[in-house]
Amino acid sequence: MSGLFTDLRKDYMSIKVLWSISTLTEVDAQAYPSHLVHAFRMGRDTDIDFMLYTPRRMPIAAGRNSAVEYALANDCDYVFFTDDDMELDPRAFQTLLSRDRDIVMALCYIRGYPYKPMVFKWVEGDDFKMSLADQKVKGRFITLWEDCEKYINLDGLIEPVAAVGCATTLIKTSILRKMDSPWFYTGTANTEDAYFCIKAQGVIPGLTMAVDTTVPSGHVMKDKRILYPWNASILRRHDKELSDAAKGVEVVSDSVG
Repeated sequence: MSGLFTDLRKDYMSIKVLWSISTLTEVDAQAYPSHLVHAFRMGRDTDIDFMLYTPRRMPIAAGRNSAVEYALANDCDYVFFTDDDMELDPRAFQTLLSRDRDIVMALCYIRGYPYKPMVFKWVEGDDFKMSLADQKVKGRFITLWEDCEKYINLDGLIEPVAAVGCATTLIKTSILRKMDSPWFYTGTANTEDAYFCIKAQGVIPGLTMAVDTTVPSGHVMKDKRILYPWNASILRRHDKELSDAAKGVEVVSDSVG
Protein backbone atom coordinates (compact mmCIF):
# COMPACT_ATOMS: atom_id res chain seq x y z
CA MET A 1 0.00 0.00 0.00
CA SER A 2 1.48 3.36 -0.97
CA GLY A 3 0.89 6.95 -1.94
CA LEU A 4 -2.65 8.23 -1.83
CA PHE A 5 -4.08 5.19 -0.02
CA THR A 6 -1.51 5.37 2.80
CA ASP A 7 -2.25 9.06 3.26
CA LEU A 8 -5.98 8.41 3.37
CA ARG A 9 -5.64 5.73 6.02
CA LYS A 10 -3.60 8.09 8.19
CA ASP A 11 -5.53 11.33 7.63
CA TYR A 12 -9.15 10.19 7.39
CA MET A 13 -9.48 7.46 10.03
CA SER A 14 -12.37 9.19 11.83
CA ILE A 15 -14.42 10.10 8.75
CA LYS A 16 -17.88 8.66 8.19
CA VAL A 17 -19.39 8.63 4.71
CA LEU A 18 -22.85 7.77 3.43
CA TRP A 19 -22.62 6.35 -0.10
CA SER A 20 -25.99 6.77 -1.80
CA ILE A 21 -26.65 4.96 -5.09
CA SER A 22 -29.72 6.31 -6.86
CA THR A 23 -31.39 3.34 -8.53
CA LEU A 24 -34.29 3.80 -10.95
CA THR A 25 -35.06 0.13 -11.61
CA GLU A 26 -31.88 -1.94 -11.41
CA VAL A 27 -28.13 -1.36 -11.52
CA ASP A 28 -26.78 -1.66 -15.05
CA ALA A 29 -24.64 -4.75 -15.59
CA GLN A 30 -21.80 -2.65 -17.02
CA ALA A 31 -21.84 -0.18 -14.13
CA TYR A 32 -22.29 -2.71 -11.32
CA PRO A 33 -18.75 -4.19 -11.38
CA SER A 34 -17.26 -0.71 -11.02
CA HIS A 35 -19.44 -0.14 -7.94
CA LEU A 36 -18.22 -3.41 -6.43
CA VAL A 37 -14.59 -2.46 -7.07
CA HIS A 38 -15.23 0.92 -5.48
CA ALA A 39 -16.74 -0.60 -2.34
CA PHE A 40 -13.87 -3.08 -2.08
CA ARG A 41 -11.20 -0.41 -2.40
CA MET A 42 -12.94 1.91 0.08
CA GLY A 43 -12.88 -0.95 2.60
CA ARG A 44 -9.39 -2.22 1.79
CA ASP A 45 -7.49 1.01 1.28
CA THR A 46 -8.99 3.32 3.90
CA ASP A 47 -10.21 3.20 7.49
CA ILE A 48 -13.19 5.35 6.58
CA ASP A 49 -16.50 4.18 8.04
CA PHE A 50 -18.92 4.15 5.11
CA MET A 51 -22.60 3.30 4.98
CA LEU A 52 -24.28 2.10 1.79
CA TYR A 53 -27.69 3.61 1.10
CA THR A 54 -29.83 2.37 -1.80
CA PRO A 55 -33.31 3.84 -1.42
CA ARG A 56 -36.34 2.24 -3.04
CA ARG A 57 -37.52 3.61 -6.35
CA MET A 58 -38.76 7.17 -5.91
CA PRO A 59 -38.40 10.57 -7.62
CA ILE A 60 -34.72 11.49 -7.86
CA ALA A 61 -35.03 14.57 -5.63
CA ALA A 62 -36.88 12.58 -2.95
CA GLY A 63 -34.17 9.91 -3.05
CA ARG A 64 -31.40 12.46 -2.62
CA ASN A 65 -33.25 14.22 0.21
CA SER A 66 -33.79 10.93 2.04
CA ALA A 67 -30.07 10.17 1.69
CA VAL A 68 -29.19 13.54 3.24
CA GLU A 69 -31.60 12.96 6.12
CA TYR A 70 -30.10 9.52 6.75
CA ALA A 71 -26.55 10.90 6.60
CA LEU A 72 -27.28 13.69 9.07
CA ALA A 73 -29.13 11.35 11.43
CA ASN A 74 -26.07 9.10 11.49
CA ASP A 75 -23.54 11.93 11.95
CA CYS A 76 -21.82 11.36 8.62
CA ASP A 77 -19.17 13.78 7.41
CA TYR A 78 -19.87 13.32 3.70
CA VAL A 79 -22.53 12.15 1.29
CA PHE A 80 -21.16 10.38 -1.77
CA PHE A 81 -23.78 10.37 -4.52
CA THR A 82 -23.52 8.01 -7.48
CA ASP A 83 -26.15 6.90 -9.97
CA ASP A 84 -26.89 3.34 -11.03
CA ASP A 85 -25.89 4.04 -14.65
CA MET A 86 -22.43 5.43 -13.91
CA GLU A 87 -19.20 3.48 -14.50
CA LEU A 88 -16.85 4.69 -11.78
CA ASP A 89 -13.11 5.21 -11.92
CA PRO A 90 -11.62 3.01 -9.14
CA ARG A 91 -9.86 6.09 -7.73
CA ALA A 92 -12.89 8.39 -7.80
CA PHE A 93 -13.89 8.47 -4.13
CA GLN A 94 -10.36 8.79 -2.77
CA THR A 95 -9.51 11.49 -5.29
CA LEU A 96 -12.65 13.53 -4.67
CA LEU A 97 -12.06 13.29 -0.91
CA SER A 98 -8.49 14.53 -1.28
CA ARG A 99 -9.74 17.68 -3.07
CA ASP A 100 -11.30 18.99 0.16
CA ARG A 101 -14.07 20.96 -1.58
CA ASP A 102 -17.58 21.50 -0.21
CA ILE A 103 -18.98 20.00 -3.42
CA VAL A 104 -16.88 18.15 -5.98
CA MET A 105 -18.03 16.10 -8.97
CA ALA A 106 -16.11 13.64 -11.10
CA LEU A 107 -16.52 14.92 -14.66
CA CYS A 108 -19.36 13.24 -16.53
CA TYR A 109 -21.48 13.97 -19.56
CA ILE A 110 -25.26 14.08 -19.98
CA ARG A 111 -26.26 10.90 -21.78
CA GLY A 112 -28.88 12.59 -23.94
CA TYR A 113 -27.81 13.93 -27.34
CA PRO A 114 -25.86 16.17 -27.99
CA TYR A 115 -23.86 14.84 -25.00
CA LYS A 116 -22.70 17.90 -23.08
CA PRO A 117 -20.75 18.08 -19.79
CA MET A 118 -22.96 18.15 -16.68
CA VAL A 119 -21.33 21.41 -15.62
CA PHE A 120 -22.92 24.85 -15.32
CA LYS A 121 -21.52 28.39 -15.38
CA TRP A 122 -22.82 31.84 -14.55
CA VAL A 123 -23.59 34.25 -17.39
CA GLU A 124 -24.49 37.92 -17.12
CA GLY A 125 -26.12 40.17 -19.71
CA ASP A 126 -29.62 41.20 -20.68
CA ASP A 127 -29.16 39.89 -24.22
CA PHE A 128 -28.51 36.29 -23.10
CA LYS A 129 -30.85 33.88 -24.88
CA MET A 130 -32.04 31.14 -22.57
CA SER A 131 -32.31 27.52 -23.68
CA LEU A 132 -34.04 24.53 -22.07
CA ALA A 133 -31.59 23.85 -19.22
CA ASP A 134 -30.93 27.51 -18.34
CA GLN A 135 -32.19 29.35 -15.27
CA LYS A 136 -32.31 32.97 -14.16
CA VAL A 137 -31.18 33.64 -10.59
CA LYS A 138 -31.22 37.18 -9.17
CA GLY A 139 -30.48 38.82 -12.49
CA ARG A 140 -27.83 36.29 -13.56
CA PHE A 141 -28.21 33.23 -15.75
CA ILE A 142 -26.97 29.70 -15.19
CA THR A 143 -26.28 27.68 -18.31
CA LEU A 144 -24.50 24.49 -19.37
CA TRP A 145 -20.76 25.12 -19.73
CA GLU A 146 -20.16 23.28 -22.98
CA ASP A 147 -16.46 24.12 -23.37
CA CYS A 148 -15.56 23.82 -19.67
CA GLU A 149 -12.68 21.45 -20.44
CA LYS A 150 -10.77 24.35 -21.98
CA TYR A 151 -10.46 25.77 -18.46
CA ILE A 152 -8.93 22.82 -16.58
CA ASN A 153 -6.30 24.09 -14.14
CA LEU A 154 -2.94 22.54 -13.32
CA ASP A 155 -4.53 20.39 -10.61
CA GLY A 156 -6.97 18.84 -13.07
CA LEU A 157 -9.92 20.82 -11.71
CA ILE A 158 -12.51 23.10 -13.28
CA GLU A 159 -13.41 25.82 -10.79
CA PRO A 160 -15.27 27.86 -9.89
CA VAL A 161 -18.49 26.52 -11.38
CA ALA A 162 -22.11 27.56 -10.94
CA ALA A 163 -23.54 24.06 -10.52
CA VAL A 164 -22.77 20.40 -11.11
CA GLY A 165 -24.69 17.16 -11.37
CA CYS A 166 -24.74 14.52 -8.64
CA ALA A 167 -24.01 11.41 -10.69
CA THR A 168 -20.59 10.96 -8.99
CA THR A 169 -20.38 13.73 -6.43
CA LEU A 170 -18.99 14.14 -2.92
CA ILE A 171 -20.65 16.68 -0.60
CA LYS A 172 -19.63 17.74 2.90
CA THR A 173 -22.46 17.38 5.41
CA SER A 174 -21.20 20.51 7.15
CA ILE A 175 -22.85 22.57 4.40
CA LEU A 176 -25.99 20.41 4.39
CA ARG A 177 -26.49 21.13 8.09
CA LYS A 178 -26.58 24.86 7.34
CA MET A 179 -29.34 24.47 4.76
CA ASP A 180 -33.07 23.91 5.25
CA SER A 181 -34.92 20.97 3.75
CA PRO A 182 -35.55 20.25 0.95
CA TRP A 183 -31.95 20.24 -0.19
CA PHE A 184 -32.96 18.95 -3.62
CA TYR A 185 -36.00 19.92 -5.66
CA THR A 186 -36.96 19.25 -9.27
CA GLY A 187 -38.86 22.16 -10.76
CA THR A 188 -40.37 22.86 -14.16
CA ALA A 189 -37.16 24.58 -15.29
CA ASN A 190 -34.47 23.04 -13.12
CA THR A 191 -32.92 19.71 -12.23
CA GLU A 192 -32.65 18.73 -8.58
CA ASP A 193 -28.84 19.00 -8.51
CA ALA A 194 -28.72 22.50 -10.04
CA TYR A 195 -31.32 23.61 -7.49
CA PHE A 196 -29.14 22.25 -4.67
CA CYS A 197 -25.99 24.00 -5.91
CA ILE A 198 -27.75 27.34 -6.33
CA LYS A 199 -29.41 27.07 -2.92
CA ALA A 200 -26.12 26.15 -1.25
CA GLN A 201 -24.36 29.19 -2.73
CA GLY A 202 -27.15 31.44 -1.48
CA VAL A 203 -26.79 30.13 2.07
CA ILE A 204 -23.04 29.60 2.45
CA PRO A 205 -20.61 32.44 1.66
CA GLY A 206 -17.37 31.23 0.12
CA LEU A 207 -18.75 27.82 -0.84
CA THR A 208 -16.17 25.78 -2.76
CA MET A 209 -17.38 23.75 -5.73
CA ALA A 210 -15.30 22.07 -8.42
CA VAL A 211 -15.22 19.41 -11.13
CA ASP A 212 -12.43 16.82 -11.07
CA THR A 213 -11.34 15.80 -14.57
CA THR A 214 -8.74 13.23 -13.48
CA VAL A 215 -11.30 10.54 -12.54
CA PRO A 216 -14.18 10.95 -15.01
CA SER A 217 -17.24 8.71 -14.80
CA GLY A 218 -18.75 6.89 -17.76
CA HIS A 219 -22.49 7.33 -18.37
CA VAL A 220 -24.16 4.13 -19.59
CA MET A 221 -26.56 5.03 -22.38
CA LYS A 222 -29.86 3.34 -23.22
CA ASP A 223 -28.22 1.42 -26.08
CA LYS A 224 -25.45 0.31 -23.66
CA ARG A 225 -22.70 2.44 -25.12
CA ILE A 226 -20.73 4.20 -22.38
CA LEU A 227 -20.32 7.96 -22.72
CA TYR A 228 -17.01 9.43 -21.55
CA PRO A 229 -15.43 12.87 -22.09
CA TRP A 230 -12.95 11.37 -24.57
CA ASN A 231 -15.57 9.74 -26.81
CA ALA A 232 -18.38 12.30 -26.58
CA SER A 233 -17.46 14.05 -29.83
CA ILE A 234 -17.24 10.70 -31.68
CA LEU A 235 -20.66 9.59 -30.43
CA ARG A 236 -22.12 13.01 -31.18
CA ARG A 237 -20.88 12.92 -34.77
CA HIS A 238 -21.94 9.29 -35.24
CA ASP A 239 -25.46 9.89 -33.96
CA LYS A 240 -25.89 13.03 -36.03
CA GLU A 241 -24.86 11.14 -39.16
CA LEU A 242 -27.38 8.42 -38.38
CA SER A 243 -30.08 11.01 -37.80
CA ASP A 244 -29.24 12.84 -41.02
CA ALA A 245 -29.22 9.60 -42.97
CA ALA A 246 -32.65 8.70 -41.60
CA LYS A 247 -33.92 12.09 -42.76
CA GLY A 248 -32.41 11.63 -46.20
CA VAL A 249 -29.69 14.25 -45.67
CA GLU A 250 -26.44 13.58 -47.54
CA VAL A 251 -23.64 12.77 -45.10
CA VAL A 252 -20.14 14.06 -45.94
CA SER A 253 -17.38 11.95 -44.37
CA ASP A 254 -14.22 13.52 -42.94
CA SER A 255 -12.19 10.41 -43.74
CA VAL A 256 -9.70 10.27 -46.61
CA GLY A 257 -9.34 7.39 -49.08
